[in-house]
Amino acid sequence: MKSYPKTIKRTFKNNLGRFFAITLIVMLGLAIISGLGALSPITRTSVTDNLHKYNASDLIFKSTSSLGFTTEQIEEIVSFDGVEDYQTLFSIDLDVNGVSSRVFCMDFSLNTVNKLSLVEGAFPSGENQIVVERQISKMHQYKIGDKIEFFGKTFEIVGIVANPIIYSKDGEPNLNDQEPLEAIMYLDSAYTNFGFNLPVTDLYVKLNQTANLDYFSKQYKNAVKEVVLSFEENLSFDSYKILTMEDNKSFIVTQSYTDKVNKISFVFPLFFIAVVILVVSTTMTRLIDEERQIIGCYKTLGYGNGKIIFKYVLFSAVSCLAGCIAGTLIGVFALPEIIYPGFNSVIFIPEMTRDYSFLLGIIVSIGMLVSVAGITAIVISRNLKEKPADLLRPKSPKPGKKILFEKIPFIWNRTKFKYKSALRNIFRYKKHFIMTLVSVGGATAIVFAGFSLYNAVTTSEKLVAIADAIAQISSVLIVFACGLCLLVIYNLTNMNIAERTREIATLKVLGYHKFEVATYIYREIFIMSIIAIALGIPVGCLLVWFLFGYLDIGVLSDVSWWPYIATLAVLIGLILIIDLLLLNKINKVDMNTSLKMVD
Repeated sequence: MKSYPKTIKRTFKNNLGRFFAITLIVMLGLAIISGLGALSPITRTSVTDNLHKYNASDLIFKSTSSLGFTTEQIEEIVSFDGVEDYQTLFSIDLDVNGVSSRVFCMDFSLNTVNKLSLVEGAFPSGENQIVVERQISKMHQYKIGDKIEFFGKTFEIVGIVANPIIYSKDGEPNLNDQEPLEAIMYLDSAYTNFGFNLPVTDLYVKLNQTANLDYFSKQYKNAVKEVVLSFEENLSFDSYKILTMEDNKSFIVTQSYTDKVNKISFVFPLFFIAVVILVVSTTMTRLIDEERQIIGCYKTLGYGNGKIIFKYVLFSAVSCLAGCIAGTLIGVFALPEIIYPGFNSVIFIPEMTRDYSFLLGIIVSIGMLVSVAGITAIVISRNLKEKPADLLRPKSPKPGKKILFEKIPFIWNRTKFKYKSALRNIFRYKKHFIMTLVSVGGATAIVFAGFSLYNAVTTSEKLVAIADAIAQISSVLIVFACGLCLLVIYNLTNMNIAERTREIATLKVLGYHKFEVATYIYREIFIMSIIAIALGIPVGCLLVWFLFGYLDIGVLSDVSWWPYIATLAVLIGLILIIDLLLLNKINKVDMNTSLKMVD
C-alpha cells in the first residue's frame, strides 16, 4: 500500500472521536429537519388517501330554493362533462329537543359518494331507526339505544358512523347561526316515511379530473376551480351554490395545521444548520492544526495542493455524509411515528400512510455536504500558503497580551489569580471563544425556542385545538436541541483539553491535585458557556418573536418565566454532565509524554 492511502487511513483511525462527533452532530440536525419536513406531506397524504378511500365529494351543490333541486336540474348537473359519480340527499339544520342538529336523509343503498363508515352498532334496517355522527367537539352525548324526536316521529339510535369529510374535532358550524352543531344525524330514506316527499337540497359530486390527485395540491385545487367556473358559466339555472374542499372546515383545519408545521420545519433548520456547520468547522480546524507537520511532509515530498486538500475534505465529507444518511433515515422514519399521533387532538387521524418524503432531507444534506467540504477546503488552503519548513515546526503559541480587565485596576486587582488565569486564556484564544459563543449560544437559542413553543400551547387561545400536536413537536425539538447542545459542549471541551495537555501536565508537576487541575480547565469552559448562554437566550427571544409572528400563535410576552429558568438549568446541567464525562481524560494526561512535546 502506498504511503498516501496509508496516511488517509491513519487519519480516520486516529480521529475516530472527531469522526463520530461530526457524524452525530450532523445526524441530529438532519433528523429534526427531515423529520419535520416529512411530517406535513405524510399527514396530507394520509388524509388524502382516506378521502379517496371513501370517495369524498369534490363538490357539494346546495340548493338556494326552498323547493330544492328539480329533477331536470339534477340531470343537467350530473350529465355535465367531468362528473364521475353523485349522490342526492336532503339536509336541514334544526333544534331537536334543545340540541342544535343537522339531519341528513338519503338512500343508504346508493351511498357511493362520501361513504359513511360504521364506527359502532349497525346501519338502519327498519323504520324509525337513525345513526349519528361520531363524537366531536360540543357534540351531544348520544348513545346507541337513545330515542330522538323530530318531525312528529320518534327515532332510535342504532349506530355511530363517520362521514369522511367531517373529521375535525373542533365541530361543524350550524348554518343558521354559525355556532358548532351539537349533533349530526343520518336517516335512510328507504325506511323513512313522513307522509310527504323530502326535497333534494344537496348534491354530492365526484369529478373524474381529480382521480388520485392530492387534495392539498395546487393541481387538485386548479382542476376543481376550472370545473366550478365551467358550471357557473354553463348551467341554465342559478338557484344553487357550490362548496369545495376549500369550504370544508375539517379540510381547512388540517391545511392550517400542516402549514404551521411546514413553517416550523423551515425556521428551525436555519439555526440547526448554522450551529452544525460551525461546530464541524471548529473540529476540522483543530484536526488540520494538529497535522501541520504531516501537511509539511506532504509538500516536502512533492504532493500537490489538490491531493492534500482531498484528504481532509474526504474526512469531513465522509463523516458528514454518514450523519446526513443516518439523520435523514431517523427523521423520516421515526419522527412522524412519534409526532403524528399528536394530530389526534385536532382531527380523527386516519391510518398513517407510510409514503415517506425525503425531499427536504436530501436538499439539506446536499447543502450540508457542500458547506462542510467548502469550509474544510478553505481551512486547509490557509495552511498550504505556508512554507514546508514552517509547517514542519509546531505552530508558535500566541503571545500574551493585556486583556480589557487588566486595564481596569479596580476590578483586576481584586480578582483572584485563578480567575485572572482563566480570563487571560479565554481572551487569548479569541477564535475558540467566538466559536463557543456562537455554537453554545445557537444551541441555547434553539432549546429556549423549544421550551417557549411548549409553553405557548397553554397560554395561546389560538393553539387550544392543536395543543397536543404542538406539544409533541416542541418536545422533540427540545430533546434534539439538548442533544445538539450536549455534543457541541462535549466537542469544544474535548478540544480544549487536547490543546492543553502540556499545561495540564505542568500543573500536575507543580503539585496541583486532580480536582484543582480539573477546575482550572473547566473554569474557562464554564465561564465561556455561561456567557454564551446569556447571549443565547436573547437570540432565542428573537427567534421566538419571529416564530410566533410567523405562525400567528401569540407574542413573546405570552412566554412565562419557566422557559428561561428551564433553559438555564438544562444548559448548566449539560455542562456538568460533560465535565464528569471528560474528567477521566484530564486525569489520564501523562506528565512525561506531555512535557516532552515541543512548543
